[in-house]
Amino acid sequence: MGIPNVSASGFPVFTVATYGYFGSLSGSHQVGEDYSLQDNFTLIHGKHTIKTGYELLRTSYNSALASQPSGAYTFGGTELPFTPNTGNRFANFLLGSVTSAAYTQTFASWLPRWWHHSLYVQDDWKPMRGLTLNLGLRWTYESPYQSKSGQESQFDPNAIDPLTGLKGAITHPKGPLAKSDWNNFQPRLGLAWSFRPKWVFRSSFGIMTQDLTVNGINQNFTNTAATPMCSRRPEIPGPPSLSRRARRHLSIRFLPMEAVLFWELTTARATPIGMIPTPACRI
Repeated sequence: MGIPNVSASGFPVFTVATYGYFGSLSGSHQVGEDYSLQDNFTLIHGKHTIKTGYELLRTSYNSALASQPSGAYTFGGTELPFTPNTGNRFANFLLGSVTSAAYTQTFASWLPRWWHHSLYVQDDWKPMRGLTLNLGLRWTYESPYQSKSGQESQFDPNAIDPLTGLKGAITHPKGPLAKSDWNNFQPRLGLAWSFRPKWVFRSSFGIMTQDLTVNGINQNFTNTAATPMCSRRPEIPGPPSLSRRARRHLSIRFLPMEAVLFWELTTARATPIGMIPTPACRI
C-alpha cells in the first residue's frame, strides 16, 4: 500500500472523520480459571449452634490484547493555514495527509496469579427465652498479585525517569507488587431480643474488609500493549521503533479499599398484617 516500515501481519485501520472507518484489529483472547476447595461444618449442642468453614481459591488469567502493528490512521480536515477544521476529510485520505496514527504491538500474554483463603466461625447462642446472640469471626487473606513471568510494573513517584530526568517513572520490580496483609479479621456481633409480647429489638455490629478480587479484573490491573503515537505528520508515517522498556508488559495495581465498619439498631412490632419496623439507626 506504499506505507513505509509497517508490519504485514494485518490490514491497517483507516478512520475518516464523518465518513467512518475500515480495517480490523488482530485477534485477542482472555481466559480465567478458578480452582475452589470448600468445606463447612455445623454442630448443634444445647443452646449453641456452632458453624465453621474454610474456602481456598486459586485464580489465574491468561490475556492477550488485540494489536495493530500495521497502524491505525486518522484523517481530519485539510486545514488551510491558520484555519483549523476546514476542508474535506476525504480529501486528506486521498492525499495521504494523516492527522494522527497509532501503532500497537503486544509482546507478551498477561498471566496474573493469586491465592485466596477464607475462614469463619460463628456461634448462635440462646441463653434465655426470647434472646438470641450471634457471635462470629471471619478472616480472609489474598496473596499479592504477581504475574507468572514477572512481567508487571508500577508507578514510583520517587523514581527518576531516565527520559526526562524528573521524579516519577514506571519501574519493574521483581516479585509481588505489594506486601502481604494478614490482619483481615472481621468480627460479627448480633442480638435479637423479644423484650415485650409482639415486640422485638435487633442490633448488629461488624467489620468487613474489601477483597482484592472484583468482577472486572481490570479494576485491579491495567493490561496495556506498547503504543507509540504520531500526530500532525504531513504524510502517512511509519511506526517509531519500540524500545525494550516499551516492550515490558504493563500491569499496574490499584490500592484496595479499606475496612468498613457498620452497626444497626432496629425495633419491630407484630401486627395482624405482619411485622412493622419502627425508625432504625444505621451506620
